[in-house]
Amino acid sequence: MQKARPAVLPSMNQQNDNCFVCSPDNPAGLHIHFDVTGDKCHAQFCVGPEFDGYRGITHGGIQAAILDDAMANIFCRSGLPAFTVDMHIQYRHPMFSDRLYRVDAELVRGHESRIKTTHGCITDTTTGETVTEATATFLIGRILLNTVRSDIQHECKQEEKEAGKGK
Repeated sequence: MQKARPAVLPSMNQQNDNCFVCSPDNPAGLHIHFDVTGDKCHAQFCVGPEFDGYRGITHGGIQAAILDDAMANIFCRSGLPAFTVDMHIQYRHPMFSDRLYRVDAELVRGHESRIKTTHGCITDTTTGETVTEATATFLIGRILLNTVRSDIQHECKQEEKEAGKGK
């Protein structure tokens, strides 16, 4: 059975969304606060052991989510809907739980285009080592966001109609 989807997606606003990485309102989330200046984004954070893969080592998927969100925040904080279309990750060293890290992200290419290329890295603040880095391609577009929202609203209405027929 599929989980019910919301009839309307929230706006791309950190105060209204449920982002696992940065929303302060997601009780299961990481609650990372990003600082965005121009085409760059950074944050310091510490991830607890509840996000470990192996004991003491943060799961690679959590690291990927942090990098993806840092790179996306370059655009979202300025009101641009950004959709990740491709991401390549290199895991260089283990990322240990309960340790302070810094994530940095920057726009690399596509200043005048709807297709943007970014780079991000997670650095251990104690050793200075880059533990994980990524490059990603984002598609920017309000029309795409509106299309996604419209499609979801249409699907929800169809599901409601079908559920009404089954009663």
